[in-house]
Amino acid sequence: MSSSLESVPEGLRGRVSEVRDAIDADLIQDFHLWYVHNAPESRNASAEVSNAEKTAAKLLAKRGGIQIFGAEVGSETLERWYLGSKRTIKVTDKFSLRVSDAIETESARWSAVTTLVSGAWLHRMFADHKEDLFSANVRNYLGSRRSDANINNGIKETAVDEPADFSVYNNGLTALVLDYKLGGRSRNGRRLDITGISVVNGAQTTGSIGSLSDEPSEDLLVPVRFVKSSDEDLLGRIVKFNNLQNKVQAADFRSGDEIQNRLRAEFAQMTGVSYDGGRRGGVE
Repeated sequence: MSSSLESVPEGLRGRVSEVRDAIDADLIQDFHLWYVHNAPESRNASAEVSNAEKTAAKLLAKRGGIQIFGAEVGSETLERWYLGSKRTIKVTDKFSLRVSDAIETESARWSAVTTLVSGAWLHRMFADHKEDLFSANVRNYLGSRRSDANINNGIKETAVDEPADFSVYNNGLTALVLDYKLGGRSRNGRRLDITGISVVNGAQTTGSIGSLSDEPSEDLLVPVRFVKSSDEDLLGRIVKFNNLQNKVQAADFRSGDEIQNRLRAEFAQMTGVSYDGGRRGGVE
């Protein structure tokens, strides 16, 4: 923060210079100082981090818009973060929808209900939750462009031009849920209550319908299989095998990390360039 660049270890000088330039350009709003280790966290280490936080605050006092945060990241914090990362369903809201009919199947480790849902419901879901709908998916929505070779643009055209036939053209979605309850049959169809949702296959269909400029026709119905299980190993296998239609590569699993998200956001501000960050089949 204050030393001359010559006194900084050579391997860090580029990053230090980058941070200082960003501060001078008023690009930094939050400044985090972490002391990371794999031992139990202690009061002494926490006190040192607190002192460093105060020192940084003095050095950045002239930059009134920057907030300083200090944290010790030891074994307790790492364990908490790790357990949080295993949570596959971010959207935990409760939803109630009406379906014409449904088929329920189950085994000792899972239960599932297969039905057709309204495209308008998916459109509203995407508007409310965006990429959180795909928290258990190794691929988010990839975007669309006007090209016959781009499948997402084709999905959008079919949803608008041929909504009544969409359910026989499209394979639909597989979604993990925390819980569901299927009501009995009546003249008005069946009530389906869902708690929590993550689309593990069909992110492109969901995103294509969700990104339509107008809410789709009532005729648009989408096949969906809602799966419930408390078996963590099984849930991982469901995610894996539902994404084997196109081979999952190592880059797919890195495509959603914070570094790739930041790089995509930075490239998005440039003209004439694009960066997909490991995602395949997208806009470019």
